[in-house]
Amino acid sequence: MSKIKIKKYPIERFPNEKDDKSAYGFKDLWDENSVSKAIKESKLKGDISNFILSKLEIHPAGSCNLDCGFCYGKKLAPKKRTDLPLEAINNLFADIRKNMPDEEPFIVLSGLYSEPLTHPNIKEILKKIGDYGFRFALYTNGLLIDEEMINILLESASKSNMPKPNYISFNISATLDSKKFEEMLSVIQKINKKRTEKHKLNINAPVIVFPEQRNYNILKKIISKLDKAGTDNVRLSFPWKHRTPKKNRGYEPISKEEYKKTLEIFELLKKEFRKVKIRYIEEPNGYSRCFALSMALTIDSKGNIYPCPETAFPFYKKLSYGNITKEKISKIWHGKKHINLFKSFNPKMEKCVCCPVDEKFNNLCWKYWKEN
Repeated sequence: MSKIKIKKYPIERFPNEKDDKSAYGFKDLWDENSVSKAIKESKLKGDISNFILSKLEIHPAGSCNLDCGFCYGKKLAPKKRTDLPLEAINNLFADIRKNMPDEEPFIVLSGLYSEPLTHPNIKEILKKIGDYGFRFALYTNGLLIDEEMINILLESASKSNMPKPNYISFNISATLDSKKFEEMLSVIQKINKKRTEKHKLNINAPVIVFPEQRNYNILKKIISKLDKAGTDNVRLSFPWKHRTPKKNRGYEPISKEEYKKTLEIFELLKKEFRKVKIRYIEEPNGYSRCFALSMALTIDSKGNIYPCPETAFPFYKKLSYGNITKEKISKIWHGKKHINLFKSFNPKMEKCVCCPVDEKFNNLCWKYWKEN
């Protein structure tokens, strides 16, 4: 497969002491000079921008240990659930270190309709991440974290040489919906008691605020408990769509009135708790190219590679440009299929919904694409 033989470009600059190095500090760390050069160079060549592989998201498990009312993914998940083989994950990490020396991907363990910790070999996976020195994030409801896993997480976090910390992002909405919030709080407390500065492990608590929680006193109680347990960041956000009272499944758009009222509550809580962050709803820009797929990828539990987590569903199979159980990532990344997908993929046609980070990155790239 063809490979681009030009300079690799980072998407982030090296943070200084005053920068926000948390999971929510990305907006101030874009390396705009490199992004501009990469876009200009790729436009001249007619190829994909040669960004460093910045983020590698893996959905290792095919199942979940909860049954959340707001989970849209369960309807879309394949009937037969599979877990990504441990051997495939080991080979993936080894291949990156051996054959992609210019890359330093941020490894994210997550799942759209699954819980990564249900993978039968999850502890071995977490150990391997540390052995290879990757910076990582774990998106989880946290209920399967035991003492041994806490030690593994802390040990692996201490082995990363990257300036930004590793982090665990606890699915607060899932544990609230499942009446497991207090159980999850005890897990956070255990991690907080054991971690030290050398472990470089942050604890994040994103809260998707559904109608039944759009109340100042209710949210204050939740945040206070998370604060006391030892979280570093509590992020408040709106669901892209909210639950209907009739079905308790599926979503409907949030009204402007609800948005305004809830945002006022968010702002009050942000003033009261310094660790509170707010994720605002932003209208998509409607660009016809996805630049995020030139710096990140997502692997589902069958090994299929997709541009991002939001497209890692079976009905988006046409957007998959390889499988790590069949071919090395070093051959797939920026190979012929990847380049062709970048040229042909139109987010408008697919009615894509970006995550906030990818949305902002695409906006930045689109700005330079138009200029060049």
